[in-house]
Amino acid sequence: MTLIDNLCDDWFRNQPSLESFVFRSVFRELTTRDWAEQAVPGAVFDRFVADVLPRLNAVLTVLPSDPTEALRDLVLAYHRFI
Repeated sequence: MTLIDNLCDDWFRNQPSLESFVFRSVFRELTTRDWAEQAVPGAVFDRFVADVLPRLNAVLTVLPSDPTEALRDLVLAYHRFI
């Protein structure tokens, strides 16, 4: 988790935008929940893969167009996940 957390932090520092901020926030949150330091329970990981990961990909897919709707979906999915 540390690598992606650092990459998202670099992205936000180099290109401050709503999407880089949201990605940085998601992966920072996971890091603070010790996803980098311990095994994540399978059911929790499966929910992340099913609910959050597709929305992360959707945001990246829509760029450089307006990602507002994809970001809204991501934020709501992440909110349900946590």
